[in-house]
Amino acid sequence: MQNEFSRFKRVTHLLVGVAIAALTTLPAAAQTAPSVGTSDNEAGEEIVVSGYRRSLEEAIDIKRNTTGFSDSIVATDIADFPEQNLSEALQRVPGVTIERERGLGTRVNVRGLPSEFTFVSINKLATASGSGGRDVEFDIFASELIQSVTVQKSPTAADEEGGIAGSVSIRTARPFDNPGLRLVGSVEGAYNSISEQIDPNFSFLASNTFGDFGVLVSVAKQQRTNRTDSNSGINFRPIARWTDRTGSGAVYRDQAIAVLQRDAGVTFTNADKNKIVFLDKVGDRVYQNDQDRLGISGSIQYKPSESFSLSFDAFVGSLDTVEDEYDAAGYSASSNSTLETIHEADKTTLADAGIIVLRDVSYTNTQHEFLSKEYITETDYRQFGGEMNWETGNWKINALGGYSGAKRSLDYANLKHVAYAPSRTRYTETGGETIPSANPRTIDMYNAPSAYLFEAYETTREQIDDDKYAAQLDVSYAFTASILKRVNVGGRYTNKSNQRQYGEERIQGPTRGSTAYVNVLKLGDSPLTNVIDIVGGKDYQARDLSWSQISNEYARDFFRPDGFVTPFADANYAKVKEETIAGYAMADFEFEVAVPVFVNVGGRYLRTTIHSEGFHQVQNPNGSTGLTPRPYRAKAATRSSCPR
Repeated sequence: MQNEFSRFKRVTHLLVGVAIAALTTLPAAAQTAPSVGTSDNEAGEEIVVSGYRRSLEEAIDIKRNTTGFSDSIVATDIADFPEQNLSEALQRVPGVTIERERGLGTRVNVRGLPSEFTFVSINKLATASGSGGRDVEFDIFASELIQSVTVQKSPTAADEEGGIAGSVSIRTARPFDNPGLRLVGSVEGAYNSISEQIDPNFSFLASNTFGDFGVLVSVAKQQRTNRTDSNSGINFRPIARWTDRTGSGAVYRDQAIAVLQRDAGVTFTNADKNKIVFLDKVGDRVYQNDQDRLGISGSIQYKPSESFSLSFDAFVGSLDTVEDEYDAAGYSASSNSTLETIHEADKTTLADAGIIVLRDVSYTNTQHEFLSKEYITETDYRQFGGEMNWETGNWKINALGGYSGAKRSLDYANLKHVAYAPSRTRYTETGGETIPSANPRTIDMYNAPSAYLFEAYETTREQIDDDKYAAQLDVSYAFTASILKRVNVGGRYTNKSNQRQYGEERIQGPTRGSTAYVNVLKLGDSPLTNVIDIVGGKDYQARDLSWSQISNEYARDFFRPDGFVTPFADANYAKVKEETIAGYAMADFEFEVAVPVFVNVGGRYLRTTIHSEGFHQVQNPNGSTGLTPRPYRAKAATRSSCPR
């Protein structure tokens, strides 16, 4: 990780240094606006279209020049993409829906198919995001660095594999998109009314063209805080939870049936076991998500004429997320609990379906849990590529090559304390709640730290390495006086690898393998802090309630001493490498039969070789099950061709 960070700093310093050098060498003439002479006025007034109207015109031009069905979104100006998140912007496009996490758009679905069926590229290179699969999580990209996004919903022979649903083509800004000196900056702030924090958002772009060369550097930095207060879950379960019990559990069955008859006047039959429901889980949760996103893009472009352009693009960044979740919940359907008293049964609301709802019930032994959860996610991505575009006569040649990579690490922890005691769970106008019952052994679940016993401190660790290399050459020839308008041929080589490592560990004592803390260490033995003091901001918003828990910061320090790292497990190691050689040919026809007709036909050939590796399960000489001493490797190859 330190090496990756050092490399990231070196790239940042290089791009910023190039931008400063370009800006300082700007000719004086380029800094002065030319005067308007009499001859210019006689020639007529020049009208420059800019802003939102210009972005619409550019989007229409992209749609017009794209074969098949497509839609585009173009920034109204450099560093002025219309949304703070790419997926949020793409939901405007017909046929595109997005997936949200905690209210923020992350993945994109085209034509209703899952996100892994959508091919995503940046500057024509397949994008790595570290998701662990083929899908791309758009929230890692700072939208301020994006110039345009095109969604293509119908494939052609020239399209790379992986876009069954469609493709999303992202392009970053280049210097000659807006020739001359451009300095653009923005500072924004978003206020979260619950966490009472101001989230800053900074972006800056410097672009300059001098002669045939141009340099561009753009930086975007954003912080986002989201706090959510809510019931941690309200679940209803059928009475079959107890009435199906047999053997040693028959005592819970018999008591549930007796209480139904005594308090609700319900004579139970087996046909009722899924029509009588009770409130199983009720609790409260404070959730806070802190995001820190940094993105840097740079471009060096050589463009001596409109017919030739050579560009080198770099796009690097990071997204670090820390999620803290504090839960206090009661599960009335624990294995050793049953009905004690029914205070209210609703026989009318769902009477048409024959369902009776037990709205207010005291239970004999509810399972109460205090959970302190922590999720730490760090994602670093980088992309470097070069592209050449050359037009000579009727020929067009496009060549590109580059690398896209991402590394993601996930660190999860869950500190769990449990208490078993009688309690009362009821459904009210404002939601569910668990309160003390009339049983003398009952507890106030939010204020009984000595009743909760330590169960485990659960940890998981995952690391994903996603790397993609590509090289491509496309050649086309345009016909001037023929029904056949253009012929395109091309080839592409890609090399993709995805490696995943995963491990988990339950810490139950001061050393590995020890269980000294289980059912011995109490919640009250650790320092408790009001959950609002931990996360900051306003009082708990879901209802008038206050409680204290163990902070994730303390839990990490106590249960993970210096040097502790959750080990990766060989059984959870996997690596897949995919090499593809592809070629295509296609032709565009244009003619009229009462109306203009455009036809695109083509074919594509590809050969894919897949290398996969992982530890294979074997049987040891003593009869136990183990793993191979080193990863087992397998190889498969496929060839296919298809018309498009």
